[in-house]
Amino acid sequence: MEYKCKKELDEKYQVEASFYKLDINGEEKQCRRVADIKAKEGTYEKIDAYFVKMNPGGCKPNEEDEIVDDADYKTMILRKVNSDATMVRVMNIMNELGWHYVRMLNVSDIREGKSEEAKRTLRDAINNGQHEHCIFSHERRNELEELTKEDAIYVVACGCSDEVALYFSLYVEEYLKDKTLIGVKNEQGRYKHIKPSVKESQIKIAEDLIKQIKAN
Repeated sequence: MEYKCKKELDEKYQVEASFYKLDINGEEKQCRRVADIKAKEGTYEKIDAYFVKMNPGGCKPNEEDEIVDDADYKTMILRKVNSDATMVRVMNIMNELGWHYVRMLNVSDIREGKSEEAKRTLRDAINNGQHEHCIFSHERRNELEELTKEDAIYVVACGCSDEVALYFSLYVEEYLKDKTLIGVKNEQGRYKHIKPSVKESQIKIAEDLIKQIKAN
């Protein structure tokens, strides 16, 4: 595949996301509900695919002081955000396939750019029985069904950590059991992240995903 840089892809695609706040064990956490990547040219309403990631990373609105608490998904506002490294990987796949619209979901909505801190936050939530940060949880099933009401494939690239695997087995797997799934698994059957540290591995995973999608 032809691997394009962030600057090239930002000229072709734009990203908007919905943000909200959540109390986790007495600590206010900034969260991201969904992120939509759309081609800038044309108007596209049909979703080509849903991408399932571990968490939003450090994603934030371009205007940080404009964050509002979109607690109700029915009135959520999509705000422009800058693309991050993971989104660039997704854009490369979109570009290769000629896709125009992808919606990104998270196993955990909590915004945290540092991987180890994200895992710690997940462990704390698990220990305290707080699962509402997971859009796949039973408490948020109506919301999830509304935000994924269009029929499209699911590209699962949420990573292989024990914390993610637990949430995946508790909630994600159940919801996706009747969906068309695309993903690259490790030896334990866990879905690899779309952005491993080694660039060659990133390209290999992207190529494997594209091959599966085209064969579907």
